[in-house]
Amino acid sequence: MISLEVSQYAKMEPMPCYVPLFVHGVLNQTIPGTVYTDEDSQQAFLIGTQSGLFFVMGNPARRAFNQALLSLYRDRIRRGDRFTLFSPSVRWDQAIAAVFNKEVIKVSRYSFTFNQDTYLQMSRIFPEKFVKQKINEPLIRQSVNFNENYYDQYWGSAANFLEKGFGYCLLHNGRIVSECTSIFKANQWAEIDIATASEWRGKGLALPAAQAFIDHCIDHQMIPRWECNIHHSASIKLGNKLGFEDPREYSIFVKAR
Repeated sequence: MISLEVSQYAKMEPMPCYVPLFVHGVLNQTIPGTVYTDEDSQQAFLIGTQSGLFFVMGNPARRAFNQALLSLYRDRIRRGDRFTLFSPSVRWDQAIAAVFNKEVIKVSRYSFTFNQDTYLQMSRIFPEKFVKQKINEPLIRQSVNFNENYYDQYWGSAANFLEKGFGYCLLHNGRIVSECTSIFKANQWAEIDIATASEWRGKGLALPAAQAFIDHCIDHQMIPRWECNIHHSASIKLGNKLGFEDPREYSIFVKAR
């Protein structure tokens, strides 16, 4: 397996039906990452972020590539680094299971389609005594969930996020109670990551935070993306309220405990 110049693969085709947004982010160089390929034929590819998210695509029957993939996984695990592998198809699910054997487990997730008409028809009641504000550097320093470490991990730096990403907070007496940020952004898409302070959960505050994010997407001709584990009922329920429908199931593979 060899690494390639990312800029050469900005328009990599053909893409499978499901492609996680971080792949587009790496390929259009919104976030730092690496493209790997089969040394002999370039029939299989691995696109990875510095945070340890990887997406495999191409021919799943390339034995040398698959063994190199296993070696990369073991090297990262040995160093204590993250390795989460996204699969585009059942064929790749089968290949990954065969190569990694019991070293990884499969987790099923949903990727939703955004229905803007459904979203625009929903009622709006902004909670009293709360203020909506776009995420900026002081708010990042204040945040518990989406702090500088978070943006270093997923964006390379908070400065890169502030230049190329966006997000919104709900404030109460100047303190963050709920926030919705772009974990990834590329081309015309922005993927949602959302968190509410523990003492404020169960009060419906994630909804207006997400609405601020989605409104920004609509105003800037972007499509919001919502993804979650298939058993995360609270996330699915909130996503449905916001117009995220028709879930498509896909697989990720993570280190077995």
